[in-house]
Amino acid sequence: MGASWSGDRFLGARSPVHQALEADAPILLIHGKDDTVVPITESENMDAALSRANKVHSFVRLNGEDHGLSSPGTRTQMLEAAVDFVVAHDPPA
Repeated sequence: MGASWSGDRFLGARSPVHQALEADAPILLIHGKDDTVVPITESENMDAALSRANKVHSFVRLNGEDHGLSSPGTRTQMLEAAVDFVVAHDPPA
């Protein structure tokens, strides 16, 4: 992303959470609540920023799921949520 180190201010400026006002398409956030790679607060913060910006979006929290969507049940939930979101915001002709 062009930053020279993890604390570089450039990262903060480039963060999607600071770009919510620029969103010009519906956004779907899907996050496992037990993700140890990317904290769920990242998606919670983006959800809040999109709400403040009055942007069309949806946030799906997957209970008991990790970063890799390891559970077949939550993989199915993720796929169903994605299909439902696309159909709702870009229905087939």
